Amino acid sequence: MKRMRIQTAEDMMNAPEGEWFEVPGGVKVKATYEATLRIEDRRVRVTLPEAAVERLRTKGTEELTARLSNGELVVERARRKG
Repeated sequence: MKRMRIQTAEDMMNAPEGEWFEVPGGVKVKATYEATLRIEDRRVRVTLPEAAVERLRTKGTEELTARLSNGELVVERARRKG
């Protein structure tokens, strides 16, 4: 295994394909997906790719919440209250 410094997601993406590497302390990664946005009367519809849908799919006691934060639409899966 070749020793290399990984400081960004770009560094990780540029690592040799098929090689294992270790990042002491881990790497914080923000996954992004391409989405289609439609703004309707009082509603915003966002069409997500299947991989994103699977990551957000709720289980029996969970629900999705959405909020605006610093110009971003944030969707979170959380335990249902009550």
